[in-house]
Amino acid sequence: MSWYLDIKTRESWAYAPNCFTPEECDLIIELGSKLKLKEGEITGDKLINSEIRQSKVAFFNPEDKSTEWIFRRVTDFIGSINKQFWNFDLQYIETLQFTTYKDSNDFYGKHTDQYFASPHYRKISFSVQLSDPNNYEGADLLMYFLDKPSPTRRDRGDIVLFPSFVLHEVTPLTKGERYSLVGWVCGPPFR
Repeated sequence: MSWYLDIKTRESWAYAPNCFTPEECDLIIELGSKLKLKEGEITGDKLINSEIRQSKVAFFNPEDKSTEWIFRRVTDFIGSINKQFWNFDLQYIETLQFTTYKDSNDFYGKHTDQYFASPHYRKISFSVQLSDPNNYEGADLLMYFLDKPSPTRRDRGDIVLFPSFVLHEVTPLTKGERYSLVGWVCGPPFR
């Protein structure tokens, strides 16, 4: 039996509860909703394909002093979780993506977040659940191991982390609205 110090893992993904309080989640949703939302692109391709992905996104500016606390909080959680589970050599977080699943059947099909046509190398992906899970149905974040999906946490304020090479998807939204804060942590190539 293991002792996880409030940080839990399931297979190749980990999570920590209460990265943000419900009030902070509300504030992040408010701040994100004020940004210019656009159709989500396919990772690395800069193209929009509604057969693979249907959601709206906006990006927080890492130099904006009013959102610095958000970057600081996720950085603290990521550092702790990485040290405990993977110990990857990490350098920086890409800008944070505010994602909305509002329209019926919004989704993001199976994909990985690692791509190689870039000067940086994504090592860890993460998602923070901003919505109350009672306010929507569907839009579940699933991880794939040996073709068997494993659902992740839906508790508000929790952060879910996984290596960027892990296959994952967000299932179609069937009711309500789901908001999440998504990001990627980069570092030198694996050795």
